[in-house]
Amino acid sequence: MLENNLQNYLSDLSVNPQLMAFHKQDKIQSMTKYGVSQEEIKLVINSNFEAIGSYLSQKNSPASGTFISGWII
Repeated sequence: MLENNLQNYLSDLSVNPQLMAFHKQDKIQSMTKYGVSQEEIKLVINSNFEAIGSYLSQKNSPASGTFISGWII
C-alpha cells in the first residue's frame, strides 16, 4: 500500500538519520526505493508538512505527523 510507504520511510528516517540525503536527487532515489509515490515525493521535497499530514490522514494512516514537523529537508 503506497500510503504506508511514505510513513515507513519517515519512520525509518527518524530512527536512522543516515537515510537523510543532502541532495534533492538522492532524496528522491531514497524515497523511490521505499516505493513512495511521485505525489508523495513532491510533498516531501517541497517541505509541505501540513500537506503530508493531511495526505496521510486522508489515507486513514495511523501516523500522528508529530515526527514530521521536526524533519529538516
